[in-house]
Amino acid sequence: MNKVLKAALAYLDLGWNVMPIRPDNKKPYLEWLPLQTERVEPYEVEGWWLRYANPNVGIITGSISNLVVFDLDSQLAKDRMRLEGMPITPVSATSKGNHVFMNYPSVLVGNKTDQKIGMDIRGEGGYVVAPPSVHETGFIYNWTKLHPWNAKVADLYPWMIEYSQEGSSADPKERGWQTDMLQGISEGGRNQAAASLAGRFLNKDLSAPEIIEILMMWNERNSPPLPESELIRTVTSMAAKHNRRDR
Repeated sequence: MNKVLKAALAYLDLGWNVMPIRPDNKKPYLEWLPLQTERVEPYEVEGWWLRYANPNVGIITGSISNLVVFDLDSQLAKDRMRLEGMPITPVSATSKGNHVFMNYPSVLVGNKTDQKIGMDIRGEGGYVVAPPSVHETGFIYNWTKLHPWNAKVADLYPWMIEYSQEGSSADPKERGWQTDMLQGISEGGRNQAAASLAGRFLNKDLSAPEIIEILMMWNERNSPPLPESELIRTVTSMAAKHNRRDR
């Protein structure tokens, strides 16, 4: 079996959503918006590797994979991470630096680019290229001594959460899904919002039926509301992912 395909299936088994990435420009081969809220199945992954030419593997970040990744592209970024504190967690080597894999927190985390220090964040709506993908320069992405099979993905330290929220216009206590999402979402972001809300409620130990009941009321505020079957499918998919992670 192709080693990149083998890795993609292994990541999927960890509960991480994956997709095929073009080897020349790090762009997805396919329209990947649905993959931000819908679980990928092994047969789909195997089909992609038959369909596309030598794809790299991308891991979709955010609540669907329960992942936030810090992308350290400079020595300054690495120094900041060491200075502020970094837990034992999986770390991969990239062509410029490292990807630090962390659990998705109980607040909404999107994507952030900090060109001043070369530290980026990939959360909801983001993805990273993962080992053993081959960069266009020939560099092979690889796991450091800390990888997903010998180190559990750690929770974000408080400074990481604060850093991820810097630049938001909202008050820190009121940021995220508790206010913006619960007011209702327009058509373009309903699925992603439903998945994010389901993930947060699952982390609070609510059951799938309880979450469905809550989100049915929330869905009435959306413009237009999601189809009921789609909302239920999103919640049950997130619950299945959450149960696999807890085993």
